[in-house]
Amino acid sequence: MTNNKFAIHGQYKLSTSDNIIVIEAEGPWNLEFFQQMHDDFRAAYHQLDKNNYAILFIPHGETIAISEALTLHESFVLQGNAKGIAINLQYSSTPLSGESMFRQVYEKTGLKHAFFDNTKDAKSWLEQLLS
Repeated sequence: MTNNKFAIHGQYKLSTSDNIIVIEAEGPWNLEFFQQMHDDFRAAYHQLDKNNYAILFIPHGETIAISEALTLHESFVLQGNAKGIAINLQYSSTPLSGESMFRQVYEKTGLKHAFFDNTKDAKSWLEQLLS
C-alpha cells in the first residue's frame, strides 16, 4: 500500500491576540500545509469571539501556493465569518505574485481584505473592522 500524502511544504506560527488570529507563514505552500494550518486555525478560532474576529497574515519568503491548495483554502474561507484579513507583504520575496494570488481568493470568497507593508498599519485596519 502506498502512502500518497506528501510532507508539508512551508512553515507557520499561529497565535491569537485581541480577537485577531495572527498567522506568520513561510512559503512556498502545498495542499498539506493548508490542511494542517486550517486544523490549527479551527482550534484557535474557539478561543475568540466567533462573531467578531479578524485575521492578520504575514507571509515570509516565497508567497506562492499550488492551485489545489488555493481551491481548498477558498472552501475553508467560505465556511468562516471573519470580519476581514490583513496581509502584510513586508517579508515576502514575491509580494506581487502573493498579492495577486490572495486577491483572487478573497475577492472570489467575498472576504474583506487589504494589503500592507507593515504590521502596525495592518493591525490598525483590523481593529477598525472589529470596533
